[in-house]
Amino acid sequence: METCARDDYGIINQDFYTALDLSNINWRDCTLPCRFKKSGEAQVIQWVKWEKNVHSFYEKKDHLEHQDQDYKGRTALFKDQIHSGNASLLLREVNLQDKGTYTCYARYDSDGDNNFVAVTVKAPVTSVDIKETDDEVTCSSSGVYPAPSVSWLTDPSSSQDILKVTKNNSVDQQGLYSVKSTLKKIPGNSTAYICSATSGSQKWIASLRNEVEKNINETQTLSIQCPVHQSDSQDFSITWTFNSTTTIVIYDSQTQELKKSDQWKNVVKTVTGEGTLQLQNLRSTEHSGTYTCDRTADNSRDIVHTCVHITPSQDKDQLEHQDQDYKGRTALFKDQIHSGNASLLLREVNLQDKGTYTCYARYDSDGDNNFVAVTVKGCLNIHVLIMIMESLIRISTLLWILVVLTEGDIHINCIYSEGCILPCHFKEIVGGEVLHWIKDRKTIHSFYEGQDQLGHQDKDYEGRTALFKDQIHSGNASLLIKPVELQDDGRYKCYTSNDKGNEESYVLVAVKAPVKSLNITETDDEVMCTSGEVYPAPTVSWSTVPSSDQENLKMTTEIPEDQQGLFSVKSTLKKIPDNSTTYICSITSSGMSL
Repeated sequence: METCARDDYGIINQDFYTALDLSNINWRDCTLPCRFKKSGEAQVIQWVKWEKNVHSFYEKKDHLEHQDQDYKGRTALFKDQIHSGNASLLLREVNLQDKGTYTCYARYDSDGDNNFVAVTVKAPVTSVDIKETDDEVTCSSSGVYPAPSVSWLTDPSSSQDILKVTKNNSVDQQGLYSVKSTLKKIPGNSTAYICSATSGSQKWIASLRNEVEKNINETQTLSIQCPVHQSDSQDFSITWTFNSTTTIVIYDSQTQELKKSDQWKNVVKTVTGEGTLQLQNLRSTEHSGTYTCDRTADNSRDIVHTCVHITPSQDKDQLEHQDQDYKGRTALFKDQIHSGNASLLLREVNLQDKGTYTCYARYDSDGDNNFVAVTVKGCLNIHVLIMIMESLIRISTLLWILVVLTEGDIHINCIYSEGCILPCHFKEIVGGEVLHWIKDRKTIHSFYEGQDQLGHQDKDYEGRTALFKDQIHSGNASLLIKPVELQDDGRYKCYTSNDKGNEESYVLVAVKAPVKSLNITETDDEVMCTSGEVYPAPTVSWSTVPSSDQENLKMTTEIPEDQQGLFSVKSTLKKIPDNSTTYICSITSSGMSL
């Protein structure tokens, strides 16, 4: 219940005039105030509007036999407060017909008094919808009382004489008004159209504009601004959409909460405090179109359309200076480069291919080197996939997975919660291939008759596996697992079969959750070092500058394991009585430290 009455109740015989503003006329309740200085039990309380009996109370209870039908089930007194002189009336679900002057009559003992309450009902403008066609801009609002007025402005400013406006008002069965005003567009895409809808003293402003078209390359980061008609420091919310149908992200400036839609999670970089949308990992075929910013604040709405044309990357293989030993044996996964995959496919591996390989990737102005060590043992006649799996953010933060061939097995390290490719390649390509990935007699993924066959897939892998179907015809039976879980650790068999026979190969997977960050804090007496979500169990070591004997370092370390099998670490070191001491904490897990 919302009380629209004043906080004080006034004195005997003084009239009250209460204006009621409603944002939803079928929902709001209102208290009509009436108070008398008498104390004790009221003998009679009578609420009347003109000749209508609104509510009657006597003999210590309600008497509603003669209550007017318009008020049935919508009135109540505050009975626990009547003895203290409160005869106010609660009127529920207020509607336009409730406006008017009400008389409150109360008799205590032999005295009786009248009070009057004038109720004005309003349904203010709560939103304005603004849309455009090729030739017109339309501004509309509904559920308003009293009848609203609409005015137009443009930016740059135009004379009112040249603005061609048509307006249509209608009234529904409840007496609420709807308004629709249409303005002929002015030649020129740079014009902003501003519509104001006013009812009583309350005004709503909506604007619509089309920004200059943006042209960028799909390797670039895209920033799209959301300029507003009137800028202030008030809180606002923004919804960014693509081609008017797909929601990209919703941003709330007050909570700074950013809700990305699933299909745009890897594309949206952020939304700035001013509402600017920043996008990455763009594809010309998927992300060219119209981006719309819909910004809503207190009594205002701004809609901005920006057309974006994304051109394909002109990057291509440059093999003029490729070493002769690798001619015809290398390839990149070009359809995945935009998402951070710079992996190299090395075909027909031989003993001379062993050694350390450097991968250099440059994104925008940043460049990074990454390394893969390849060891070849035994007589193996298979293709090897040298892989990178990055967290699908950007090429400059690639994480290389070490691939080692030993005694016929391929050994790879997979990173927890990331994606990981289990390599498998077959030689004879004749069509009708059957592919099975198996671990511990569990079916991980099957493919035959030209499609995935997942009816017998182990439930632990549901929704997490995929083949590179566009490459099966070239002999690639590699399996993508994403996201990797700890229980994925183990030995996998890749079985391939066709009319020429069958082949088997094995991949030994070690799952790791490396130390990604650590936090070091201090109190007056201690220094604390912590980290979380690590696998396998980490170790902690301390050192100081100037150097201290390890026997003199008093430390305690806790390494609990959570339900997922991930470890966290908390190590505390007693301070040395010397303010100039520097404390160094090192957390190591499976050879990786921070």
